[in-house]
Formats: sequence, structure tokens, C-alpha cells
Amino acid sequence: MSQDKKPFILFTKYFQPPYLDSEGKDFDIESYDFIQTQIFDSEKVKTQIYPDCQHFILTSARSAKLISEFRLEGSFYCVGKTSEEILQNRGNNVIFTAPTAQELLNFIEINIKLPTYFTFFCSQIRRDTIPDGLKQLGHHLHEITTYSTHSKSVEINKNYDAVAFFSPSGVKSYDEQYAIPEKAVIFAIGETTAQAARKTFDRDVIFSKNADLESLINLIKIHFNAKK
Repeated sequence: MSQDKKPFILFTKYFQPPYLDSEGKDFDIESYDFIQTQIFDSEKVKTQIYPDCQHFILTSARSAKLISEFRLEGSFYCVGKTSEEILQNRGNNVIFTAPTAQELLNFIEINIKLPTYFTFFCSQIRRDTIPDGLKQLGHHLHEITTYSTHSKSVEINKNYDAVAFFSPSGVKSYDEQYAIPEKAVIFAIGETTAQAARKTFDRDVIFSKNADLESLINLIKIHFNAKK
């Protein structure tokens, strides 16, 4: 890549053009959704919530948006700042937010000693970290599937200097359709997605510890500015 040429980056999640245009001074971005989701009927989800449960875990903004309508009373535990912000804006009591599922489990281990019932709002392809971790800590878990996630076919015809991933399911969908260009840099939002990308592509992955878009954008800027 010539030094006067802007890096060209593929985002494997779609973002509205006004936001991407604001980043144009640093690099060029094209974004596509490599996964598609179906949010489940809110009333059906609501009927699955145990009325006496007071502890809720969320790892996805999609789940947070759905259940924030329910006005649930209790304590909420999040993975990711976006979920936290959605819940707090609706008046929910967010006790703790962690950048990764493992760090959330570490918090629970230290602060919740007695066996406790948790409700975990998740997708149908959720990872095992939280269910297995809570079981090992002696807690009880009720899982409620709030949405489904599936791969989506995407047609890309350009060479990219970098590919940015936003979820393990996005990594899977991309891998089903394309290979990572040999010289392309791989970025990931958060440690969980980075682990999935590293395992799938057997390549180094640069990732933001905080699983939010601003952190990822800043990381990409730092990386490519250092190359100038």
C-alpha cells in the first residue's frame, strides 16, 4: 500500500453512511452485514421469564433492546457498554458491565457467594462460557433465546487492506464465503471475537479490549497512522 493511499477496510457489519463518512479522513470503509438476525416475539419472550428471578445477564445489544421494554425489576449484568447504555436509559439497575464474559464471571465469583438464579438472554448460538462458568460457581441458569443468528451471503469484489469483525458469527459467515487476503490486517471488536478470528484464520488479530465501536475505530487509526 502506497503511503499516500488511504487504507481500505471492510467492516463485516453494516453501518449507516453518515457515520462512516465521518471517518473518511483516516481511511475508506465499506460495510456489509455478514449475518442476519431475527428478533423473537417480545410477548413470547416475556412469558418465559420467571417472576421471582432478580438477576439478569445480557451479552448483546439486541437482547437489551428487547427486554428493556419489559420494565423488569432486579439486577442486570452486561457484557459490552452498548447493552449497559440501553438498559440504563430505560432505568434498569446495571450492577456491573465487563468487556468479556470471563471478566463478568470473575465479578460474580467474587461478589455473589450464595447459589443464585440467573436469567441469561441470548441467541440460539450463544457460547458456552457463561452457562458453564455459572454452573462451576454453583449458580443456577435459565436461558431465554431472544433472537436467532444466521449467515448472510455478501458479494464483495475489491481488495481490502484490513477486515474488521464484530462477532464470532460474523467470523464464521465470512470464512464460509471468502479467505483473508495475505497482506490484510485483521481487526476484531472485543476479545471474544478476536479469539474466534484467531482460531478460524490462524492469523494474528488486533483487537480492542472494550467491545465497542469507538474503541475499535481508535485502534484502527493508531495502527495505520503508525504505518505512515
